[in-house]
Amino acid sequence: MAEGLKPVVLSRRAVESLRKTRRWYAEQAHEALAERFGQEIRSALDTVRHHPKLYQEVRPGYRRIVLTHFPYSITYREESVRIVVVQIVHQARKPLD
Repeated sequence: MAEGLKPVVLSRRAVESLRKTRRWYAEQAHEALAERFGQEIRSALDTVRHHPKLYQEVRPGYRRIVLTHFPYSITYREESVRIVVVQIVHQARKPLD
Protein backbone atom coordinates (compact mmCIF):
# COMPACT_ATOMS: atom_id res chain seq x y z
CA MET A 1 0.00 0.00 0.00
CA ALA A 2 1.28 3.46 -0.86
CA GLU A 3 2.34 5.55 2.08
CA GLY A 4 -0.41 7.78 3.47
CA LEU A 5 -3.27 5.99 1.73
CA LYS A 6 -6.01 4.53 3.87
CA PRO A 7 -7.17 0.98 3.26
CA VAL A 8 -10.62 0.49 1.78
CA VAL A 9 -12.76 -2.07 3.60
CA LEU A 10 -16.20 -3.31 2.58
CA SER A 11 -19.04 -3.66 5.06
CA ARG A 12 -20.81 -7.00 5.24
CA ARG A 13 -23.72 -5.42 3.35
CA ALA A 14 -21.42 -4.22 0.56
CA VAL A 15 -19.74 -7.63 0.23
CA GLU A 16 -23.11 -9.37 0.01
CA SER A 17 -24.34 -6.94 -2.64
CA LEU A 18 -21.13 -7.28 -4.64
CA ARG A 19 -21.32 -11.10 -4.62
CA LYS A 20 -25.00 -11.15 -5.50
CA THR A 21 -24.59 -8.68 -8.36
CA ARG A 22 -21.55 -10.40 -9.80
CA ARG A 23 -23.35 -13.74 -9.66
CA TRP A 24 -26.38 -12.23 -11.41
CA TYR A 25 -24.23 -10.86 -14.25
CA ALA A 26 -22.49 -14.24 -14.61
CA GLU A 27 -25.78 -16.18 -14.71
CA GLN A 28 -27.97 -13.76 -16.70
CA ALA A 29 -25.42 -12.37 -19.10
CA HIS A 30 -21.93 -13.83 -19.27
CA GLU A 31 -18.96 -14.44 -17.01
CA ALA A 32 -17.00 -11.83 -18.97
CA LEU A 33 -19.58 -9.18 -18.05
CA ALA A 34 -19.39 -10.24 -14.41
CA GLU A 35 -15.61 -9.84 -14.58
CA ARG A 36 -15.94 -6.37 -16.14
CA PHE A 37 -18.29 -5.41 -13.31
CA GLY A 38 -15.70 -6.57 -10.80
CA GLN A 39 -12.97 -4.64 -12.60
CA GLU A 40 -15.02 -1.46 -12.56
CA ILE A 41 -15.69 -1.87 -8.84
CA ARG A 42 -11.96 -2.36 -8.17
CA SER A 43 -11.09 0.67 -10.28
CA ALA A 44 -13.67 2.84 -8.50
CA LEU A 45 -12.42 1.73 -5.08
CA ASP A 46 -8.84 2.47 -6.09
CA THR A 47 -9.90 5.98 -7.12
CA VAL A 48 -11.71 6.44 -3.80
CA ARG A 49 -8.59 5.27 -1.96
CA HIS A 50 -6.44 7.86 -3.73
CA HIS A 51 -9.02 10.70 -3.72
CA PRO A 52 -11.60 10.04 -0.97
CA LYS A 53 -12.94 13.59 -0.93
CA LEU A 54 -13.41 13.79 -4.71
CA TYR A 55 -17.00 12.57 -4.78
CA GLN A 56 -20.26 14.22 -3.79
CA GLU A 57 -21.24 14.13 -0.16
CA VAL A 58 -24.76 12.68 -0.09
CA ARG A 59 -25.21 12.91 3.65
CA PRO A 60 -22.87 14.29 6.30
CA GLY A 61 -19.84 12.00 6.30
CA TYR A 62 -21.01 9.84 3.38
CA ARG A 63 -19.94 10.15 -0.26
CA ARG A 64 -21.03 8.37 -3.41
CA ILE A 65 -19.27 7.38 -6.60
CA VAL A 66 -21.42 6.33 -9.58
CA LEU A 67 -19.99 3.63 -11.82
CA THR A 68 -19.44 4.57 -15.44
CA HIS A 69 -20.52 1.41 -17.28
CA PHE A 70 -22.92 -0.21 -14.84
CA PRO A 71 -26.03 1.24 -13.13
CA TYR A 72 -24.52 1.00 -9.64
CA SER A 73 -23.13 3.39 -7.08
CA ILE A 74 -20.79 2.93 -4.14
CA THR A 75 -21.49 4.78 -0.89
CA TYR A 76 -18.60 5.15 1.52
CA ARG A 77 -17.37 7.09 4.52
CA GLU A 78 -13.85 8.13 5.37
CA GLU A 79 -12.73 7.34 8.89
CA SER A 80 -9.50 8.35 10.58
CA VAL A 81 -7.60 5.20 9.59
CA ARG A 82 -9.67 3.63 6.80
CA ILE A 83 -12.37 4.12 4.20
CA VAL A 84 -15.49 2.02 4.73
CA VAL A 85 -17.71 1.06 1.80
CA VAL A 86 -21.18 1.10 3.30
CA GLN A 87 -23.05 -0.18 0.28
CA ILE A 88 -22.94 -1.00 -3.40
CA VAL A 89 -26.41 -0.44 -4.78
CA HIS A 90 -28.28 -0.40 -8.08
CA GLN A 91 -29.18 3.15 -9.14
CA ALA A 92 -32.90 2.25 -9.19
CA ARG A 93 -32.77 1.70 -5.42
CA LYS A 94 -32.72 4.39 -2.83
CA PRO A 95 -29.20 4.67 -1.37
CA LEU A 96 -28.58 4.46 2.38
CA ASP A 97 -31.93 2.95 3.25
